[in-house]
Amino acid sequence: MPNEASLRIGAGVAIPSGMLNASTGVNVSGIATVPLFESSVSVRIQGSYSRFGSGSSTGNPAYFEGSLGLEHDYERRGRTISYSTAGLGYYHGSGSVEAALPFGGKRRSHAGVSAGGGVKFPIGAINAFADVRYVWISGSEEMIPLIVGVSF
Repeated sequence: MPNEASLRIGAGVAIPSGMLNASTGVNVSGIATVPLFESSVSVRIQGSYSRFGSGSSTGNPAYFEGSLGLEHDYERRGRTISYSTAGLGYYHGSGSVEAALPFGGKRRSHAGVSAGGGVKFPIGAINAFADVRYVWISGSEEMIPLIVGVSF
């Protein structure tokens, strides 16, 4: 069954992992999906902002994310559709591990990869979704954003 283009807006928690020295924070995301031909696969474009609680001496790490990937919808079960996603991203912000540059500089822009999944489901007349991803950012920082929101 072919899927449809969508725009999703969501918010939730961002759980730090790896070398990201911080406490659980918040994430807000916008996701656009555009189907590839008449298939169950879509191109996924995502923009997010994650801000974490204070680490030991790092302040409040935060990242802006721009990512591009693929999303695969599985067969509809009743009124619910589950999906998996994977992609590449560009992350800009202040983390607890900044890449060292020559002459003492620090790099605040990083490449990263993500993989995860979610579910799309109706709540009355509202199209809702829940999404979780594992995100690895170069510099050994990792996070797990878990968001819920609405789809248009």
